[in-house]
Amino acid sequence: MDKYEKAKNISTVTGYSFQNTMIKNANIKENFFLLKRPSSWGWATWRNKWISINNIKLSHQFNDKDYGNDLIIMSKKKNKGILNSWAYDWTIKHIKNDKFCIYPKFSMIKNHGFDSNATNNLFRDKKFYSKIKNSTFKNYIYQSENKNIKNLSKLNYDINPLMFIVKLIYFTLFYEKSKK
Repeated sequence: MDKYEKAKNISTVTGYSFQNTMIKNANIKENFFLLKRPSSWGWATWRNKWISINNIKLSHQFNDKDYGNDLIIMSKKKNKGILNSWAYDWTIKHIKNDKFCIYPKFSMIKNHGFDSNATNNLFRDKKFYSKIKNSTFKNYIYQSENKNIKNLSKLNYDINPLMFIVKLIYFTLFYEKSKK
């Protein structure tokens, strides 16, 4: 945390990373990399950056698929008042304001948010399970976001077209009624 506290473009750090095959395919050479889409799994930020980003006004119309089409589903849920997540706002504010999250090359945390108590994980997906790798770092050099790294977000969070349509219909037509 101390290492990146003064970096104006880094607003979040996470212990989560994508599956090892995805990292390998993205050709990430350094121990860390930057991505505009933050991860709220095993994350941290600094008080001043939290305040700064939270003070940004947000339009909930978000249609940018570059960081995963799941954000479009979340936008619909947010507009209906059925999304219970601070992380969605944090993510959109990151992307729209050129803020970055620093990720480790290999995941250092395990997400337990896939059980029956999960609040925003109605459709579970095994791709979010990652093996933890214990590492010690000699340097904290990071690789900046590029096309391959940006594509990691899309590959990880994108919903296949059929599932996207199913979720879109479900959250547009049925979800609100079932929660009343």
